[in-house]
Amino acid sequence: MGGGSWGAFTAGALEVLLPVLDSIGDIKIISGTSAGAINGAVATSGLNDKGAHEAVRRLKAVWDRVKGVGYLVNHLVAPCNMDFMLPSKDRWPNIPGQYLSLMTAFQAANPLLVTGVPQYLSNLVKTSIPDWQSVQEGRVKCAVNTVQEHVLTGQTDHLILTGRDLTPDGITASAALKRMGNHQIWDNPNMRGPQYIYRDGGYIQNPPLEPLIDANPTDIIMIILHDHTAPEADPSLALDKMYDREIHTDLARLTLHDSNLIRIHAIQIEMSDGAINGWHLNDTSKLNASPKFIDALYEAGRVAAKKWLIENRDHLGSESTYRPKDHAVAELAASGLHY
Repeated sequence: MGGGSWGAFTAGALEVLLPVLDSIGDIKIISGTSAGAINGAVATSGLNDKGAHEAVRRLKAVWDRVKGVGYLVNHLVAPCNMDFMLPSKDRWPNIPGQYLSLMTAFQAANPLLVTGVPQYLSNLVKTSIPDWQSVQEGRVKCAVNTVQEHVLTGQTDHLILTGRDLTPDGITASAALKRMGNHQIWDNPNMRGPQYIYRDGGYIQNPPLEPLIDANPTDIIMIILHDHTAPEADPSLALDKMYDREIHTDLARLTLHDSNLIRIHAIQIEMSDGAINGWHLNDTSKLNASPKFIDALYEAGRVAAKKWLIENRDHLGSESTYRPKDHAVAELAASGLHY
């Protein structure tokens, strides 16, 4: 899954998973959205160029660069020294509501700041992957998703980008929140043009499952970061993204239909229950890229992946370890499917 700075958790988990999975089987495809799209493209390039250890090295390098920018931004949007004056939902590493309002006003007055974020992400992707052909044509495939919107009609389409259609601007499109302005894809002639803008794929699905299924894998391993504070519990914290409820319904449906063909697994963590350093994280913390926070997320991902491997490695290729959530089973039962 994506999730802004929460993607550091996924990168940490991949540091542990990729060498093991690459040694015991054939990694066919990596699918991701938003920050997950960046992780996926960088990991795919490393796997195809020099193997799992190179993929890990490139992932760490990407998040080290994010920390460099986050060190400066953190002092503007997520100061720690005022925590005692704030309600619990606004305490670091969450970002106080008044700072989000200030950021929104500042962005409205400074359009270049808005467009600067996608430009930074696109440059981050381009400079982190030495040979883009390795992502488009290599043995390990990469797939990301984005939402295409027609500027005149408002019609939206969910697009899966893979192979030749997957470009640096496409990766950035998968991470383009509405608050980041209108993003366009210029490095793909099939998608170039002023009539379209592109949004974060998480508005539709996070991450896209279709390309994983089409790859005919024996196993699918999901990394799922739960956020139970938004949007239902506190709409003011939401960033207009699709949350984990929908992905569990999709996984439950897949488990019901293809349990004998594809084994489903999930590394899951509750981000809001203090599992990481005792922090009760809400959706706003996804915008906090401070080094301390990124390092903690990365290490938590490593720990979670190690624990998962100890408990589940022997089940790879033999049986699913994912158990559908109650709400997903209920939703499917209402539609006529039973688990």
